[in-house]
Amino acid sequence: MPLHANVFVEAPICRLVSRFTNGTGTNGKSEVVHFNSKRGAQVPTFMLAGAALKCSDSFKYLGMTHHRTLNMTASSEHAAMPMLAAAHRIRGFVRDTALCDKPFASLWLAKAYAVPAGTYGCQVWSSGFLREGDVFRPTLLTLHLNFLKGTLGVKRSAPNWAVLRECAHEPLQFYWFRAAIWFYNGLLSSESATLKQTLHADLKLVPRAKTSWASDILPAFEGLRGSDTYTQAFQQRLPICCSDLTADLRFRMRKVGGTLRT
Repeated sequence: MPLHANVFVEAPICRLVSRFTNGTGTNGKSEVVHFNSKRGAQVPTFMLAGAALKCSDSFKYLGMTHHRTLNMTASSEHAAMPMLAAAHRIRGFVRDTALCDKPFASLWLAKAYAVPAGTYGCQVWSSGFLREGDVFRPTLLTLHLNFLKGTLGVKRSAPNWAVLRECAHEPLQFYWFRAAIWFYNGLLSSESATLKQTLHADLKLVPRAKTSWASDILPAFEGLRGSDTYTQAFQQRLPICCSDLTADLRFRMRKVGGTLRT
């Protein structure tokens, strides 16, 4: 879209916000993010209550950080803070309640608090980390493993798969993949025409765009026993059976864990 087109689209929104706030404005708290704009590029200035809105590289919506470049890696790194906070609270609780000699307590608390903290919004930002060879690539996965190794009292060099099995934990990728497919099925069953059109448009971008959500999901099916079935259903916008996918994910991870020593 041409640069000037953004002005005509967004300016009425600024006027509407100004009217809604009775002219008092909220420019002190409001910011503008110019998506896909190059740093240093000339971008329009938006006014609210007589003051220019500040430009920002990112904004947070429903707990998820969206970066100016639409870089999902940056979004995933912001999700590390809640996970670190959850891990810190677990350690404090275990110490204060004299449970340090009972590692199973920390492991169960990690499943209840640390793992959910590392999956918030993952159905959107984790799409680029779901391939078979990316199990231990993202920062969040390293944080998860470091917590488990610290709980067991083993060195950081301990084999990742052995630690996960000893702790009865799944890699975070397992939860991210399930969440992404639940999200996809939810889009299909949604009553919102806009959501369905968004998914349709994203699938249409696959042949031309390498960074779309759908173009990340499709190669992630590789290595699953039902890969062809899932791929065909996804391309045709048909529901995917989550129970079958969950079983296939566990099988793929056990297969990789049995052949790799990372």
